[in-house]
Amino acid sequence: MVIKMKKYTILLLLFLLLPIKAFAQSYNMTGTDVTIDFNDDWIVLTRDNYNDEELLASLNLTYDYMHSVFMDNDAYLDAFKYWDDTKKDYVEVFVIMNSDGMLDNLNYLEDDEIIEDLKKLPEYAAADLLEIYKNDNSKFVYTEYTNSGLYLCNYFTVINGDTYIFKFQSSVKLDDAKKAVIKDIMSTAKFDYELDDGGKDNKDDKKDTPPADTSKKNNNNHSILIKGLIGGLIGAVAGGVCGFIVFLIKKGKKKDTETDHYNPYGNKKDDDDKNNKFINY
Repeated sequence: MVIKMKKYTILLLLFLLLPIKAFAQSYNMTGTDVTIDFNDDWIVLTRDNYNDEELLASLNLTYDYMHSVFMDNDAYLDAFKYWDDTKKDYVEVFVIMNSDGMLDNLNYLEDDEIIEDLKKLPEYAAADLLEIYKNDNSKFVYTEYTNSGLYLCNYFTVINGDTYIFKFQSSVKLDDAKKAVIKDIMSTAKFDYELDDGGKDNKDDKKDTPPADTSKKNNNNHSILIKGLIGGLIGAVAGGVCGFIVFLIKKGKKKDTETDHYNPYGNKKDDDDKNNKFINY
């Protein structure tokens, strides 16, 4: 009996010493062609679940506030994770998508040509880092920069004629550990599309774009790419869950006394000002 008890004690100790593994959940955002995974230590809101009253109440948020965050920023996902108990060290990510139809798929274009063209733009030349990132499914333009006192990294791509920005914002400088977590998340970003031998997107014949000319630089495509990618770098997303919670912490007041006064668009309250989707806090 004593031997068995010792055995069970040893097994229990070994179990307690094992690292706790976070389990990932996939999020398929309605209205987009992308799915992405987050471990269960992230809090994830999407256009599909932000009407969950229990979830909103646990975050001291309202439906109207989150509705504005999603709609005013063309956002389909707002996820965040705290790195300490103060809630001041966090990473928040927005998945932003809009349909301009100017370029069918970023995968058509050569990596070197993309970087060469983007470096001609002051917005990208000033970035702390500009490079191409690829996972098993797609390629992205990756940038690192600072804005509004936040540290940001963006993953930008174009799929099926839709532009996507995965915008990670942090209140603290992104160290290697945080960047590794972000890269793990982006490795799971998968888009629903198919390319034939000519480079044309075959997904349900969604686009009538002719096959891309991969043998030489397509100036029209690159001109369109440049116009589209300018917006991918400028500014941090206004508002969001963490922006609101940090606001409450700084003010030292409860949400119900501040909600009517918190304006993620600064002092500009007119509807026209909301058209600028990347405004400083």
